[in-house]
Amino acid sequence: MKKDIIVILILLSIFVAIGILLVSATTTPVTSTFYGSVKISGSNAPVGTVIKAYIASAECGSFTVISEGWYIIPVFPNDTDYPGCGEENDKVTFTINEGDAGTTGIWHKDTLLTPGQVLDLDTNPPIGCSLTADCSACTDWVSATRPHGAPGSCTGDGCVRNSGVGHYDQACCNGKVSGIISP
Repeated sequence: MKKDIIVILILLSIFVAIGILLVSATTTPVTSTFYGSVKISGSNAPVGTVIKAYIASAECGSFTVISEGWYIIPVFPNDTDYPGCGEENDKVTFTINEGDAGTTGIWHKDTLLTPGQVLDLDTNPPIGCSLTADCSACTDWVSATRPHGAPGSCTGDGCVRNSGVGHYDQACCNGKVSGIISP
């Protein structure tokens, strides 16, 4: 009787394990992964730089740089969670801080033998109002010396701006947009 119970428990454990494997295999989306270096005008992209992947107008993946100059981004397949996203041989476009990365890739399902595609990204020239761009590419500069950043005709060094994060996070230094580390 004890042997029968042990055999039943072993069989039950095997069936539960197989069920878990089947469920996880069907719920994990297969992606097309891209990775490589990321630069802004030839310089390594700083930590915090946002890379996004699109297929047509659908955003299908994003990654925030955590190691200066490097990225890895899974681009999701077309399904109910990601409508309009990847199908075999779709063209993938990329942005760096919302500006065109100037490079495209092709969506291919990752496999054990092809775990991703190397694709180096670089903006050249600087994009819009991003870090390292010329200060003239940005608007809404205010004087850092006026009370509470009162608006003025500030366009050069010593000016600050809020890029949309709720506090002054950018400054104009030596004619280039720089990040402010703390608000």
